[in-house]
Amino acid sequence: MQDYIIEMAQIIKNLTEGIGKEELKIFTKVL
Repeated sequence: MQDYIIEMAQIIKNLTEGIGKEELKIFTKVL
């Protein structure tokens, strides 16, 4: 379970650094 959380954190970090906030909003809606 912890590996999954770490992986998700890494993905979110990549999103926030590489992609705009609109995409991040869409992503958080999916969650």
